Amino acid sequence: MQDPHPLANEVGLTVTRLIEDTVFGSLVFIVQDSRIVQLERNEKYQFPAPRKSPAGDPNRAATNSKGKLSALAAALKGLQFGQVVVKLQDGRIVQIDRTEKRRVPDLTGVSGDGI
Repeated sequence: MQDPHPLANEVGLTVTRLIEDTVFGSLVFIVQDSRIVQLERNEKYQFPAPRKSPAGDPNRAATNSKGKLSALAAALKGLQFGQVVVKLQDGRIVQIDRTEKRRVPDLTGVSGDGI
Protein backbone atom coordinates (compact mmCIF):
# COMPACT_ATOMS: atom_id res chain seq x y z
CA MET A 1 0.00 0.00 0.00
CA GLN A 2 1.38 3.39 -0.99
CA ASP A 3 1.61 6.15 1.64
CA PRO A 4 -0.95 8.92 1.04
CA HIS A 5 0.44 12.41 0.60
CA PRO A 6 0.77 13.77 4.16
CA LEU A 7 -0.75 17.12 3.20
CA ALA A 8 -4.13 16.79 1.55
CA ASN A 9 -5.19 19.73 -0.62
CA GLU A 10 -7.46 21.30 2.02
CA VAL A 11 -4.80 20.91 4.73
CA GLY A 12 -2.16 22.34 2.39
CA LEU A 13 -4.25 25.45 1.71
CA THR A 14 -4.88 25.97 5.43
CA VAL A 15 -1.20 25.50 6.29
CA THR A 16 -0.09 27.91 3.55
CA ARG A 17 -2.50 30.56 4.85
CA LEU A 18 -1.36 30.08 8.46
CA ILE A 19 2.32 30.31 7.49
CA GLU A 20 1.78 33.51 5.55
CA ASP A 21 -0.36 35.06 8.32
CA THR A 22 2.08 34.34 11.16
CA VAL A 23 4.73 36.97 11.83
CA PHE A 24 6.50 35.14 14.68
CA GLY A 25 5.42 31.82 16.13
CA SER A 26 5.04 28.15 15.35
CA LEU A 27 2.72 25.51 13.96
CA VAL A 28 2.64 22.13 15.71
CA PHE A 29 1.35 19.10 13.79
CA ILE A 30 0.30 16.18 16.02
CA VAL A 31 0.47 12.83 14.20
CA GLN A 32 -1.18 9.56 15.22
CA ASP A 33 -1.34 6.44 13.06
CA SER A 34 0.45 8.36 10.27
CA ARG A 35 -2.34 10.98 10.10
CA ILE A 36 -2.39 14.61 11.18
CA VAL A 37 -4.97 14.67 13.96
CA GLN A 38 -4.35 18.13 15.37
CA LEU A 39 -2.77 21.43 14.36
CA GLU A 40 -1.79 24.01 16.97
CA ARG A 41 -0.88 27.60 16.12
CA ASN A 42 1.18 29.63 18.57
CA GLU A 43 1.86 33.24 17.71
CA LYS A 44 4.17 35.64 19.52
CA TYR A 45 3.63 39.38 19.55
CA GLN A 46 6.44 41.87 20.00
CA PHE A 47 6.11 45.54 20.87
CA PRO A 48 6.50 47.62 18.85
CA ALA A 49 5.00 45.21 16.33
CA PRO A 50 7.28 44.45 13.36
CA ARG A 51 5.87 45.13 9.93
CA LYS A 52 5.48 42.28 7.48
CA SER A 53 7.44 42.35 4.24
CA PRO A 54 5.49 43.21 1.09
CA ALA A 55 4.06 40.19 -0.70
CA GLY A 56 5.77 40.92 -4.02
CA ASP A 57 5.31 38.87 -7.18
CA PRO A 58 2.33 36.43 -6.99
CA ASN A 59 4.23 33.81 -9.04
CA ARG A 60 7.08 33.95 -6.52
CA ALA A 61 4.56 33.52 -3.66
CA ALA A 62 3.13 30.39 -5.34
CA THR A 63 6.63 28.94 -5.75
CA ASN A 64 7.44 29.70 -2.10
CA SER A 65 4.21 27.99 -1.00
CA LYS A 66 5.15 24.83 -2.90
CA GLY A 67 8.61 24.88 -1.30
CA LYS A 68 7.12 25.37 2.16
CA LEU A 69 4.71 22.51 1.76
CA SER A 70 7.32 20.15 0.29
CA ALA A 71 9.67 20.75 3.25
CA LEU A 72 6.81 20.13 5.67
CA ALA A 73 5.64 17.05 3.75
CA ALA A 74 9.18 15.64 3.90
CA ALA A 75 9.22 16.08 7.69
CA LEU A 76 5.82 14.38 8.03
CA LYS A 77 6.60 11.51 5.66
CA GLY A 78 6.87 8.16 7.41
CA LEU A 79 5.99 9.62 10.82
CA GLN A 80 3.61 7.23 12.57
CA PHE A 81 3.38 8.83 16.02
CA GLY A 82 4.84 12.17 17.12
CA GLN A 83 4.87 15.80 16.14
CA VAL A 84 6.40 18.23 13.70
CA VAL A 85 7.02 21.81 14.88
CA VAL A 86 7.46 24.52 12.25
CA LYS A 87 9.08 27.75 13.52
CA LEU A 88 8.04 30.88 11.63
CA GLN A 89 9.42 34.37 11.25
CA ASP A 90 7.80 36.94 8.98
CA GLY A 91 5.70 34.30 7.23
CA ARG A 92 8.76 32.17 6.43
CA ILE A 93 9.75 28.78 7.75
CA VAL A 94 13.07 29.12 9.58
CA GLN A 95 13.20 25.73 11.33
CA ILE A 96 11.43 22.36 11.32
CA ASP A 97 11.70 19.98 14.30
CA ARG A 98 10.46 16.40 14.08
CA THR A 99 9.87 14.32 17.22
CA GLU A 100 9.04 10.68 16.67
CA LYS A 101 7.48 8.56 19.40
CA ARG A 102 8.12 4.83 19.40
CA ARG A 103 6.55 2.21 21.61
CA VAL A 104 9.04 -0.13 23.22
CA PRO A 105 7.81 -3.59 24.18
CA ASP A 106 8.30 -4.73 27.76
CA LEU A 107 11.85 -3.94 28.80
CA THR A 108 13.53 -5.84 31.58
CA GLY A 109 16.60 -5.00 33.59
CA VAL A 110 19.60 -7.19 34.38
CA SER A 111 17.79 -8.87 37.26
CA GLY A 112 14.67 -9.46 35.18
CA ASP A 113 12.60 -6.68 36.72
CA GLY A 114 10.98 -3.91 34.68
CA ILE A 115 12.72 -0.64 34.01
